[in-house]
Amino acid sequence: MKLKLAISSVALAAAAFAAPAQANSFNCITNNSLATCNQATSAITWTTAGSTLTISNAGPYVADQTGPVVTSIYFELFAPTLGPASGPKVQYSQNGSPGNLPGGNTVGFTEFSSFSPDSPSPKWGINPGESLSFSAVQNLSYRLGIHVQALQGGLSESLVATVSHAPEPETYALMLAGLGLVGFMARRRKLG
Repeated sequence: MKLKLAISSVALAAAAFAAPAQANSFNCITNNSLATCNQATSAITWTTAGSTLTISNAGPYVADQTGPVVTSIYFELFAPTLGPASGPKVQYSQNGSPGNLPGGNTVGFTEFSSFSPDSPSPKWGINPGESLSFSAVQNLSYRLGIHVQALQGGLSESLVATVSHAPEPETYALMLAGLGLVGFMARRRKLG
């Protein structure tokens, strides 16, 4: 019985830290149409797993074989390290251009570091079906800004999101449940 309880406690704690990454969305900050904002925010998402931040582009391609392309990435508070990319044209360099997130001043966005794709942009960047990862600092919250180009009609959009690498509340709940079971087991052992 005690062995089953110990195994259950360990399984609950392991499940808490093995939760799958959930795709998160961005908010539009430029004054384009709702359709342009929706095209950008429905295609571009971000996820965190441990200390890794991944920006993904789900597309879709439009008629002329272009689609939304993430052409510049901006971080407040710190400078992350570039990680693995999922496509041959996903090649970025630090100290992006332009130096400020377009429209970022309207929401008080002040970048600490930036990344832009190697030439030629916008064909190079995070295209539909591609992603780019960064190594970040765990347990840190910061704002992330991106500039998306090649939207329908030749428009672009700037997007911002608040990223937190702190565990989700569900993670804490599962961890506390596991610790409670371990405490219960230790108490029973002491009394019995």
